[in-house]
Amino acid sequence: MASNQEIRLRLLKRAIEQHPDAAVNYVLRGEYWLEQGDFQQAEADFLAAIVLGQAELETSDWGFLQQALVDRARQGLRETLG
Repeated sequence: MASNQEIRLRLLKRAIEQHPDAAVNYVLRGEYWLEQGDFQQAEADFLAAIVLGQAELETSDWGFLQQALVDRARQGLRETLG
């Protein structure tokens, strides 16, 4: 039987497969990797989230959610770098 963490990771991977341009999915998976202590995976996901979030921000009329996601990804990235 799969653990809650395994199920969580599987769902995050599926969300990224289905919506590869959605920054939120990379932020959430980056936070998962950070919790697991896998700083390389977390860093890669946070960097992807920043790039995608910035692109979303440029095309958004308001951008509050996108800016919050970019900020959250930057904070996660800082945590991976110590």
